[in-house]
Amino acid sequence: MRTSVTLALCALLLGLFVACRSAPTSEPTLSNMKAPPIPVRIDVDAKLRERLAVGIPMHVELRTAKPDTAVGACALGFDLWNEDYRVSLSKTDITHDKDPANALRVCVDMDKVQQAKQVAGPYFSPVLSVREVERPKPLYDANRDARVW
Repeated sequence: MRTSVTLALCALLLGLFVACRSAPTSEPTLSNMKAPPIPVRIDVDAKLRERLAVGIPMHVELRTAKPDTAVGACALGFDLWNEDYRVSLSKTDITHDKDPANALRVCVDMDKVQQAKQVAGPYFSPVLSVREVERPKPLYDANRDARVW
């Protein structure tokens, strides 16, 4: 009798131990902790759109209206032979697109848009303006180093 009570007590303790050690029922964890995408609209003025259509390559910068922060930059040009836009984020990161709005959308850094939205709060404007910026100066300038000693 004692052994059966002892065995029953051991089984009960073992069952409680297993039940306590099992995984707790909690909220399901999200596999992606990123914030949902922010819908942005890109506003290109007529002068810049005309320059792009002609095929002049340019460096552009995309900025939010409120707050006034840069959220993207790239080199953009129209390839007259292939009739598509060439987007260069760096010397090796180059993409092509037929639509100018989609080509400019490639230039947008959504992490910077997310930061601008957090800074501005309820005053955030999802309209991005496109500005032409100066080309970056090369590290080596042949004219500067052509001095006669």
